[in-house]
Amino acid sequence: MQSALSEHFSRLFKDLYRFAYRMVGSRETAEDIVQEAFLKMAKSQGQDFHADRTRRWMFVVVRNSCVDHFRRVTVEQRSVTDSNLGIVSSAPNPAIAVYDCERNDRIAKAVWELSPLLRETLILREFKNLNYTEIADIVGCSTGTVKSRLARARLELQQRLQPLMELSQ
Repeated sequence: MQSALSEHFSRLFKDLYRFAYRMVGSRETAEDIVQEAFLKMAKSQGQDFHADRTRRWMFVVVRNSCVDHFRRVTVEQRSVTDSNLGIVSSAPNPAIAVYDCERNDRIAKAVWELSPLLRETLILREFKNLNYTEIADIVGCSTGTVKSRLARARLELQQRLQPLMELSQ
């Protein structure tokens, strides 16, 4: 049982870290945010946690910490230089791998340039594979708002990546 619990929290840490990293664009900040979330969970240890509720609660805590981070950091201080979304190329050909890397950098930059509300919705849906209800619970809005934000995020990405899509045709 201890091993299963340890594995669950290890997986949860990785998921939360990836989410925070994609939101804030900084490895150190993402790690700090997730560690703080785990500390909050440890302080609440007296409560009865179930895996699904704990996961959802932790995503809410991390999401709120990311929002707080954006409130503290001005737009000029944010950097796109560390915005790798963790997309890697599996191309065997080095030329194709370079193209994939450049394409992935453009996609990562386009995702990073989305507003935080649109970015978090897109990341939770497309990278974390959460359903609309789970996303609504995490970000504190209705499923209709989640669908609307997701549609806007996809439309903005499509517009920003149009030149890239034309090159690949």
